[in-house]
Amino acid sequence: MMLLNHLYGRLALTLFVLLTAVGLGMLAVTHHFNSRYQLEASQKLNHDLAQHIVSETMLMQDGKVDKRALKEIFHMMMVINPSIELYVLGMDGKLLGYSAPPGKLQSMAVGMVPIQAFLSDGSGPIVLGDNPRDKAARKIFSVAPIPGQQGAQGYLYIILANEEATNLVQGLQKSYVQRASAWTIGLAILAAFLAGLFVLSRLTCRLRRLTAEVVGFKQQASPETVSMAAPSGDEIAQLQESFHEMSRRIDAQMLEMRRADGLRRERVAQMSHDLRTSLTSLNGYLETLKFKADRLSQSEYQAFLDTALRHSERLARLISDFFELAKLEHCGAVPERERFSLIELVQDIVLKFQPLADARGVHLEWHAEGGACQVEADIGMIERVLSNLIANALKFTLSGGRVSVQIEHESGAVGVRISDTGVGIEPKVLNALLGDATSALIHRGAHSDSSGLGLAIVKQVLALHGACLRGESVLDEGTTFSFTLPAVAVKQADVRVMEKA
Repeated sequence: MMLLNHLYGRLALTLFVLLTAVGLGMLAVTHHFNSRYQLEASQKLNHDLAQHIVSETMLMQDGKVDKRALKEIFHMMMVINPSIELYVLGMDGKLLGYSAPPGKLQSMAVGMVPIQAFLSDGSGPIVLGDNPRDKAARKIFSVAPIPGQQGAQGYLYIILANEEATNLVQGLQKSYVQRASAWTIGLAILAAFLAGLFVLSRLTCRLRRLTAEVVGFKQQASPETVSMAAPSGDEIAQLQESFHEMSRRIDAQMLEMRRADGLRRERVAQMSHDLRTSLTSLNGYLETLKFKADRLSQSEYQAFLDTALRHSERLARLISDFFELAKLEHCGAVPERERFSLIELVQDIVLKFQPLADARGVHLEWHAEGGACQVEADIGMIERVLSNLIANALKFTLSGGRVSVQIEHESGAVGVRISDTGVGIEPKVLNALLGDATSALIHRGAHSDSSGLGLAIVKQVLALHGACLRGESVLDEGTTFSFTLPAVAVKQADVRVMEKA
């Protein structure tokens, strides 16, 4: 059955079935025509037998059968050829005399149509007539009209092969001719089958190699498919399945490439807008300082210079974020994982942003639930994530507001939530930020000057760690961003060290 799963096996089986059918058909045709040939040859050889007998013997006188003459002819024919049967017929085909035993006859008349056909065209094809001993059987015969004083007065009808002779001939045919024919046709079929197998092997070998190459290429292009079940069916089915699967993957990859290209164009356009805006502002302030420096007061000069410096710093920050994001997305950045305490990292970052929070009049706090929160990740990347989220929260929280960082255990993971009481984000913009449109602007009020690259970096870093960024926001009430990292079991010795610290 395994062979039938291959195209070669199916073709070989089909070839065998076809050759067997052809062989059986040839055997049947050979048997039929051989029988017809023997009957026709016998009829041709004995075509004038009845005419010779009629010309030599007076079988009827005044319309009556001469039984003595018929008996002598029957005795003579039995000595010469015991397979024939003699019948004397009237002009209408009724039996007037016969050589067969009375109990053997099934019909007392013979159809005249075959007789007329025989007499009208003796050189034609085989003609079969009625057999009085068997209504269903048709036999070869010889017939001749019996002459009288006023023309034909009857017919001498001779069956050339009686029932016993026919059975004997058929037996001989089955025992010799059919056996010889069967052997000949069988050997011919075997030779044709072996030759066909060789030809099929040569014809399908390239298809088998192509199928193996396509399946191998598919598994190399998709290593995850190696563990899947092998393609079913023959080589054509496997080739078709592999082609369809690869075409689906190519379509998906093309769609992903078009999506990525659209995001890249969107990001480049956004970056161009941000860079052009900052450069235009920076250039305007620098030109003002250049052409009006002698007319500006010291305070105005310092304000213009501070504004120009702020735009320059924003330009540097945009360019740095853009290159960092490009590195994360396209340069195959790999996190250098190490075990560290997330609580300690959050504490250090909050302390770093505390002066900025105080300057903006924002209350910055952090909370931790449970014991030590050990994670295994790239500490530098996670620090960038926390710094970006806290910086954004402080940027969009007005004076008197609050920014909180909360750490909590979540069934084998450590969750981090950064919440603020700022201006909030519109649902459409939030969906864009958390979706694919990573370069969308964060429209969070009139104080917004963010390009959205900070959140794009956060998402990419979390993706490298197998995590995702979640967010929820209400306009004029605040925003919360959260993510989770897999927790690492803390050894008892480490707990004692942290408690001492």
